[in-house]
Amino acid sequence: MIFRLGEYQMIVKRAPGCLILIIFMAMFGLSPAVLAVDGVTASPAFSVSDLSAHPQNGWLTNGGNLSNQRYSPLTRINRENVTRLKAVWRASLNGSGLGPQYSGQAQPLIYEGVLYIVTGQDDVFAIDIASGELIWNYQAQVAPEDVVVCCGWVSRGLGMGDGRIYVGQLNAKLVALNQKTGEVVWQFTQAGTVHFACLHPGHYEAGMKGAVAVGSKP
Repeated sequence: MIFRLGEYQMIVKRAPGCLILIIFMAMFGLSPAVLAVDGVTASPAFSVSDLSAHPQNGWLTNGGNLSNQRYSPLTRINRENVTRLKAVWRASLNGSGLGPQYSGQAQPLIYEGVLYIVTGQDDVFAIDIASGELIWNYQAQVAPEDVVVCCGWVSRGLGMGDGRIYVGQLNAKLVALNQKTGEVVWQFTQAGTVHFACLHPGHYEAGMKGAVAVGSKP
């Protein structure tokens, strides 16, 4: 998976309990400034055109755009220079999702220098792209007795918009987090199991403005 922030492109790999970020800087050799904890930028209410475009300055939604194409038109990383990639930091996710029942299937979201990732344990992490330092962490604390799944604990992604990060939990809760602090803004509970990727705050069409779409199993 390849991303770009400003002058940089990156490949993100997931491993149990940690996140490995490889940043390509061969053409510039620059060191980005470390993002201050209070410098997190809240995302806007993205428009249809924002979420439909091929990603070039971040990764705003699962699959890169509303068509879930997982494609970027960027060309700075190519066959000629891919061997020059190197790891610059590794971020610990505090052991979240390490148990054999958990599966990491989520793509990170990236906006304005911050990477947002959820584990199979439904814990959410905001990480400074420049330094790999943890900005905030939300712990879902989902009780095993509240989860009924066929194939293990898994989260397939976050939603982002209106200054919030949205996570659909396996205990059938949809939780909105403050994008800057990770604090819970609100939560909604519905019978069943929230199992699919949390999508974007509405804005697809007039009837969906201000809404959050999420898949679930009854």
